[in-house]
Amino acid sequence: MYRICLCIVVFLVCASCATDATEVPKKYYDLQRFINSQIELLNRAKPTVEKQMRAAGAAEQVLTANIDWGKELELFLQADLNKAAFQASYNVARPDSLTYQYTLRATEKLPVKSLHICLDSASGQPALVEALLAVENKLYRSEKKILLRCGQTKKRWVLQSYQISGFQKLVLTDQKNFEITGVVKH
Repeated sequence: MYRICLCIVVFLVCASCATDATEVPKKYYDLQRFINSQIELLNRAKPTVEKQMRAAGAAEQVLTANIDWGKELELFLQADLNKAAFQASYNVARPDSLTYQYTLRATEKLPVKSLHICLDSASGQPALVEALLAVENKLYRSEKKILLRCGQTKKRWVLQSYQISGFQKLVLTDQKNFEITGVVKH
């Protein structure tokens, strides 16, 4: 009987340690959780989106409800700072209780250069998310500015518009600028 009780105690201790080891405390605003909730909501609702795309001098405008929101909002997921490698990499500013400003420290070389989140005073949900993502090496440079606006629609807090703009530049080619704007019709 003693051995069985001891085995149960050891199992429970090990199980609780394993749970604690996998849960990394969130140092920064949990953008990933918010974006994933929007992706799930938008994939279910399938709203129509007026989407404008500009690249290499060409422009296109479409009205569609056929959007894979996981792919469409991928850059916003990449802007989440709650990764183990990022934990001590950003300066944090809180100019007021509704604003989070994160800026990459000068000594760091990570793709997310800055992240700015403004919360809605009534709902406590992000009303505005802005980030700058940039990569540079000897062969390649890219920069992406991303902007997401949310608001109350039909008693739900949902994505209302988003914008992704920037450029890509290979050493031997011209810089290619692009811009994508989406307005969600709820």
